Amino acid sequence: MLKDSTLTGVFDLLGEKRLMNVPKIEKVNLIDTHTDDETVVPCDVEIGSGAILIRPEGFGDCSSQDGYGWPIVVEYYQGSVRVHVWSDINNCDPTHSIVLDGAKESLRNTD
Repeated sequence: MLKDSTLTGVFDLLGEKRLMNVPKIEKVNLIDTHTDDETVVPCDVEIGSGAILIRPEGFGDCSSQDGYGWPIVVEYYQGSVRVHVWSDINNCDPTHSIVLDGAKESLRNTD
């Protein structure tokens, strides 16, 4: 069980109880741990909208105003965890979409 859970029980229109995430934005600083570069890149990470959204400061996506886009999205879609990346702000479609099915720990070779 998560200590700081953002999950809230709610009822949908059919009266069935469902768990719904309440969006919460966390502030995270990226640092380069492989060099002496002391640059810090602040990031917003939205947790709880049914996906994980990541926005490094100064980065965005094609269809959002500056400061509001999310160029990295992690979602669960059609039975798979997927990561979508918009590495070109002028491209409205993700430049990379990765299905993580092959990264399941249950698929690890034990040999």
